[in-house]
Amino acid sequence: MKAYQEAVDELKSIVQEHDNIVFFGGAGVSTESGIPDFRSVDGLYHQQYDYPPETILSHSFYRQNPGEFYRFYRSKMLFLDAKPNAAHQKLARLEQEGKLRELDIGFAFSPPHYKNLEATPVFSEPMVLLIPYQNDYPNTDISPSALKRGNEVFFPWPTNAYQQWHDSWWDSSEAPVVTLSTSSLMSMFLAAADNWSVCPASMAQHLKQVRAADFRFFDSPPPERVSYLLQRKALKNERNENLRIFLPYFEEFLSCHPWRYR
Repeated sequence: MKAYQEAVDELKSIVQEHDNIVFFGGAGVSTESGIPDFRSVDGLYHQQYDYPPETILSHSFYRQNPGEFYRFYRSKMLFLDAKPNAAHQKLARLEQEGKLRELDIGFAFSPPHYKNLEATPVFSEPMVLLIPYQNDYPNTDISPSALKRGNEVFFPWPTNAYQQWHDSWWDSSEAPVVTLSTSSLMSMFLAAADNWSVCPASMAQHLKQVRAADFRFFDSPPPERVSYLLQRKALKNERNENLRIFLPYFEEFLSCHPWRYR
């Protein structure tokens, strides 16, 4: 409890002493308003649907299954009685005091199809073979043809290009070990020596670092996963100024990142 209070006091001091604050928020900020996030126990990714939520919320699913998309949207995405919580109110006060800068940017793994948004590719990382940490796989690139669909821990990465690659190697009518609705559960199903999955290299590197899994590259890999920086095409002058301050720092970070989009 003492350490927690010390951390709170330190945060207060930082906020009081600085006037150039950028707040990076996510869905968790709104859970106190009764709006579920994605990955917590009660989040959307832990609820049961006919399709994984991240698939339902993709543009390709919307185009192919508009009825199912809107059923999910009306049931799980509209919160007409939600009110701002303490975090929202504090952020609003900090902005009024001139301490908080609003950037109004986002990141996504597929370019949105909206006329008012500009999507810039910033990262591009390989998709790799995820395997148990203790394994007998050779330390070389692996051919997809060497892998059995019946041993796959399947996660439907929501891009058409990935699905096309997957369907070109394995019969979709054959059942995998399990189909997951959230990629965070992958390592739990890799206890069996022959089980395998596919995931982005950054995720695989983290799981290897904590000894939860190992990975290999494919000799015939799926398309790389591209991350996009999202910006509104028309912004208020104040927000444009905030972006001019932020983007050089972001470019500096990208310049030394191995998966910068080229």
